[in-house]
Amino acid sequence: MINISNSLTDEGIKIVSNVQQRKNIFEIKIPLFLNPVEYFKNISTKELEKLNVLEDLWQQGILQDKDNSYIIPYEFLYNIDEEKRRILSLPIEDNAIKVHIKARGIFGSNDFKLIPEVYVKDEKMGPLDRRINNIILHKGCMYLIPLNLYSLLQEIDAYKPTDDPISQAKIVAKVKYKAKTANVTFDRFLESEEVYYSEKLDVDIIKYDDDHLQIVPVLGDEIDSLLKDSKDKVLKQYNTLYGEGIKRKRIFFEDEVLKNYNKIVNRGHLRGSEIPKFLIDPYSILPEDIDLSNFSKRVKELGLKVYRANPYINIKKDKDSGWFDFEVGGIIHEDVGSFDEDVDNVQEYGLTGDDKIDVLEYSQLVQKAIESGEDYVNYKGKWIKIDIEQANRFLNIANNESFSKVQKIDITRLPYVLKIYENLDDLEYNETALNLKKQFIGDFSTRDFTYPMYLKNCHLYEHQKEGFLWFKGLYENHLGGLLADDMGLGKTLQVISFLCYLKECNELKPTLIIAPYTLLNVWENEIRKFSEITSIYRHSGYQRYKTPEILKNYEIILTTYETLVRDQLLLGQIDWKAIVCDEAQRIKNSTTLTTSAVKALKAKIKIAMTGTPVENNLGELWCIMDYVQPGLLSSYHDFRRTYQKPIEDAIGNKNEEYLAIKNKLLNTIRPVYLRRTKDGILSLPAKNEIFPEVELTTFQEKLYCQLIENYKNNEKKESPLGVLQKLMELCAHPRLIQDDGDGDTYKFINESGKLQRLIEIMNEIKLKGEKAVIFTHYIKMQTILRKVIMDVFGINCLVINGNIKGDRMSVIDKFRKSPGFNIIILSTRAAGVGITITEANNVIHYTRDWNPAVEKQATDRVYRIGQTREVNIYYPICTSSRGKTVEERLNEVLQKKIQLLNEVIIPSRYVNIEEENYDYLLQDFSAWSM
Repeated sequence: MINISNSLTDEGIKIVSNVQQRKNIFEIKIPLFLNPVEYFKNISTKELEKLNVLEDLWQQGILQDKDNSYIIPYEFLYNIDEEKRRILSLPIEDNAIKVHIKARGIFGSNDFKLIPEVYVKDEKMGPLDRRINNIILHKGCMYLIPLNLYSLLQEIDAYKPTDDPISQAKIVAKVKYKAKTANVTFDRFLESEEVYYSEKLDVDIIKYDDDHLQIVPVLGDEIDSLLKDSKDKVLKQYNTLYGEGIKRKRIFFEDEVLKNYNKIVNRGHLRGSEIPKFLIDPYSILPEDIDLSNFSKRVKELGLKVYRANPYINIKKDKDSGWFDFEVGGIIHEDVGSFDEDVDNVQEYGLTGDDKIDVLEYSQLVQKAIESGEDYVNYKGKWIKIDIEQANRFLNIANNESFSKVQKIDITRLPYVLKIYENLDDLEYNETALNLKKQFIGDFSTRDFTYPMYLKNCHLYEHQKEGFLWFKGLYENHLGGLLADDMGLGKTLQVISFLCYLKECNELKPTLIIAPYTLLNVWENEIRKFSEITSIYRHSGYQRYKTPEILKNYEIILTTYETLVRDQLLLGQIDWKAIVCDEAQRIKNSTTLTTSAVKALKAKIKIAMTGTPVENNLGELWCIMDYVQPGLLSSYHDFRRTYQKPIEDAIGNKNEEYLAIKNKLLNTIRPVYLRRTKDGILSLPAKNEIFPEVELTTFQEKLYCQLIENYKNNEKKESPLGVLQKLMELCAHPRLIQDDGDGDTYKFINESGKLQRLIEIMNEIKLKGEKAVIFTHYIKMQTILRKVIMDVFGINCLVINGNIKGDRMSVIDKFRKSPGFNIIILSTRAAGVGITITEANNVIHYTRDWNPAVEKQATDRVYRIGQTREVNIYYPICTSSRGKTVEERLNEVLQKKIQLLNEVIIPSRYVNIEEENYDYLLQDFSAWSM
């Protein structure tokens, strides 16, 4: 028998788990694999479910090891979802908790204080009740104080008695501010005190005209209204309005809020070139604490746009003569506000094609920038960014007497002319020019491959060698590139190999790698593991360096997209040898500050990495390509008309026109775009997909009919998705929808046809001495599986529901290093990323995900580089003689969707099963009757 108890300590809730065997009591350790299997003999599913939840909290870092015991810190209770709290008998947030606050003592004297009276279910806490941090003990029950109310009580707890009336008024202001969102009342004195406080500062933008903006600090409706008529624009920590006495109103601030408020007020009005600088890099003016998540949307609403002008080469072949029309000049792109972030259909208004200007006009813009000493100049009512250094290098070539008058050129002279221009970092090419340029580069053969001097501890596969040579060719020809290899092909190692080559050429320092925060550790560890590059600096956090001179001393700088937005002005001063954007879907939309910040950086080579370059619409591919090779796909307006709309309109009926447009797009980007899938690239062992049919048990069929009858009789008030989800749960196991108490293991097995078939599959795997991974996202199903596997096979298998952090990788390592037959259970989505388990070669998708891309990513934990054995992937599907089940229909839909998976130009959202598919999944309901 398992006993799990909770007790309150100073540090948090202490969790003690014991198992009694005969007369002995043993403590259960977390993670559970540390315990002998014998501890769990005859354990009930309810007890095991509690242990599974504890293990999940441990993996998340919520349940912490402390002096040979386990503690959940009080503040972490709010990070545990309500269902898990109920399973562990932890207190639930109770909105029935109310607080009435009284003032005691004389205001201005040392005995003044605030007294909170706490009520639970309208009963005032008595002398036998008590509060420990955010927990209330009332009549033998534990209650969790709602977070907003607890924050208020913390302010009162932290108050130290003083005779300073200003400090006293400030605590009253803080408490009244936090009381707005909490269940709080005040006595008459406190209620009458007109004191105000704000812990959050926001900004608004007022547009007077295209050449005049005002940045306005926002503290909240009440305070902003009070300050509206105030003569004092610069505030103090303590501000009195409307005189003294009973009519006075007082406003209080924390130091940081006050400093930021006054900084914004003093900056005030923006005019001229200050406007585009602010729009592109708002943190150059605004404090770092300001949340700018809606900034791009606000800029778009105001109709504000910024543009950039780059040098441009345009080549068109003359069909009659065989010569080429050769044109150089400038091209002006929109930099902010091109298309909406959250919709697929672009709003046509406000979109224009690129403006091409000749060398003379471009030269005049550059001269204007030089004379004004500004990076931005106004051209025909548009603010345009000019890179003066880049522009001068271009103009020196374009105005050279040998080239300035060239309008037509033959094929023999073209390579020489292109070579002259290619030493410009951000030169833009049209499609013809870039394809011709690539022809002169030539194709790479891995016969020419030699390992970079500073690469170590690894063997590159053939496709990785090709990727390295591709990067090398791009760099030598001043081109950027998008590496869009399938997951599991080692994109990171290919980039590290290239970085080692740059170090060998003394061209590495400084290089910038931008990645999501969760991947910074991966990058640093992989660079140190596979290379001799040791000069690495992680640029993040408040203590990060703020001068470019220090940063330039490192070979590799690692930073996040969020930090880049804040430090755009700093990082933009550095001439980077290379910039690498990992998970480049983060720059898929040109309206975001992130995309603008990335595109503003200077580098000899710009690299993007992502396995999913298209998620919602093809405009995302355009945006990423516009970063790595500006101009190749022309303006977004032209791209949408030429490629996006025809392709997305034709999804589902791939006719010849669709194929022609798709191939034209892929051929256009091919020189700077590399995508390989595992099929046909890796010499991986065979992958066998098996779809065993499983008969529903009589018990399952009965419940299946009941669910359908209830849905029909309820006049379909229940959503179609709701009944579909219940039917999916029933197919997995009837206990997921109707649990009538604990039963023994063999009763669980008898109730579910799918579970019976799983046992048969596992027996086959056991005979071969192999390992298996079972995927299901249902928490209760994970518990049932764990119990059955424990009782049938004697294996205390591991269960992972979320991301494994830090030393918790020991959970995975335990499974990987165990000899022979073993099983691990993973949540399809939560644990399907960032884990490699090539030691297993059997995958069972016990329950299906509604997006085959997610299932594929889960399978790729096993089927990837490092796998040496044939992989069997099982998709058990419930069937019935009564008619087709929802699992059969779902599998049919998924198989059709899978055909779209490898079509990189098809947005992945088209692969997901959505509402449009519900009718097909529901169409067999009429065949089922009681």
